[in-house]
Amino acid sequence: SASFDSTGTKVLCTFDQATNGGGSKHCSTYFTSSTDMDKLGSEATCLWTHNTILTIILSSGASLLPGDQVTLSRDLISSQDGASGAGTSTVVTVQAPNVLLPPSLVLGGPNEIGGCDTATVVAEGASGRGIVQKWWSYNNPEVSAFLANETGSIVHIPGNLLIVGSVTVITATATNFLGATSIPASHGILLKLVPPPLVSIQITTPPYYGHSEITAFASAQMSKCAPPGADSQLKFSWVVSAGEHPVQEDAALLVRTGSELYIEPGTLEAGSSYHLRAMVIDGSGSFSRAERTISVSASDLQASLKGGDRKVWRSSADAGLDARSSFDPDASCCMIRPDKLCTDPCLPIPCTARKTDSPIRVSLSAGMQTTISKTQATNSSVRHSRIPGDKESTRCRDLMCTQIPQGKGCTPDLRGQSHCC
Repeated sequence: SASFDSTGTKVLCTFDQATNGGGSKHCSTYFTSSTDMDKLGSEATCLWTHNTILTIILSSGASLLPGDQVTLSRDLISSQDGASGAGTSTVVTVQAPNVLLPPSLVLGGPNEIGGCDTATVVAEGASGRGIVQKWWSYNNPEVSAFLANETGSIVHIPGNLLIVGSVTVITATATNFLGATSIPASHGILLKLVPPPLVSIQITTPPYYGHSEITAFASAQMSKCAPPGADSQLKFSWVVSAGEHPVQEDAALLVRTGSELYIEPGTLEAGSSYHLRAMVIDGSGSFSRAERTISVSASDLQASLKGGDRKVWRSSADAGLDARSSFDPDASCCMIRPDKLCTDPCLPIPCTARKTDSPIRVSLSAGMQTTISKTQATNSSVRHSRIPGDKESTRCRDLMCTQIPQGKGCTPDLRGQSHCC
């Protein structure tokens, strides 16, 4: 069987038993028809992500749609035990994914304009094939009618359609070729009687993480109705605040001057939203602003495991696995060390508990699998368990570390208990 993944960027070909497949090849190795390669994209890559799953990574120019058929050559594919031998070509119908992942969407553009100006609003973040935008305004019928036939990522809204002193809310959605539609994104535009500079924000492409830097730039275009000398002296400033709404400067997280905003790694907290406001004053004293709300995602734990032997027997000594080099990229405080009561090292635990549980699985060549996860509470664990079907006996060790936050540091309570699987 074959089906798109939830993003529509890959196709998963699943076999009913383990195959001899492995590695990565250009898809023309398995799809020899030029017509099929046109559907997949000329640079499509075929990767064996499991011995039962051949993953097709579609390239630019791909035109494959749910319901399309492609011919898979099995000249190089046989069952893992070799009993089936190489097969003949198979026609596969590509199905739509069971779960659709909607595109993300953010609108950017000036928040304030003059009556003789045009507001250019850009839909950002939506990526993938066949993206179609839908635009409207729920509080300005004239603007909504003007936008009714717009399907692209950029719209230009004349100021004469807006109402002085009133904020017109522009809303858009993005729909991809699989039919998944984004959550509506909105952008407000205020028409001012005194024409202000048209301010826009350009920012680093999401996703955003607390351990990564973020850079934003503010640009200002002078109004067509600006008085002489208005462009002689532009002053830029930034206010960054926690949450989705603007606050006064004295309650803000960051206040900066200049057209560029640089947010250092570790400034923003994972799992939180932040409001960015860029303000500009021109030479005539006219004031304008642009705003953007961003969400900071929690990073996956980085798991690393060292030590142990390739094969472990019941009579063998403890595996002696070392996970001390594992870490949480969003953490910025203590590293836990083992105490006298436990001879095995433990996963470094941050002082601040993560808001979501993101387990990481590490496979070992000795028939062991290790799961390193952080729970929604204040615990992290490293668990080693035997994989069913492995012929050798395996000794396991369960290790639990409990963090106790104390100010900026933390004191761990470390417990270890050894047992056989």
